[in-house]
Amino acid sequence: STPERHESYGRVPGYLLQRKQDALERKHQASERLIDHPTDCPPGMRLMRDEERKATLVRLRDSRVSILKGLSELPFLVDTPSMQAHKTEMERRLVEVEKAISLYSRTRIFVKCEISGF
Repeated sequence: STPERHESYGRVPGYLLQRKQDALERKHQASERLIDHPTDCPPGMRLMRDEERKATLVRLRDSRVSILKGLSELPFLVDTPSMQAHKTEMERRLVEVEKAISLYSRTRIFVKCEISGF
């Protein structure tokens, strides 16, 4: 004769299912946190997402093209002080943009966190 079994015999208790679900959620949150804040990330910084980096790189390249276009439209001889100042400012901006392009061309970029307490 077989012993009588209750209706939930062989089923996993609800509290164990809940614990398993909570553990999975914590693991998922930890992996998400590691994406933005890898172990080699300096304090107060986060890893810039690839889409954000590529979008910034596109904007910088567009800016570079417009600055180069502006420089090419200047007269060959720049003789007035205001024109010289304008040309110097455009060249300074071009150098700044080119430095930023070389920075954002890297695959991993750490940026300052806007919100602390990650």
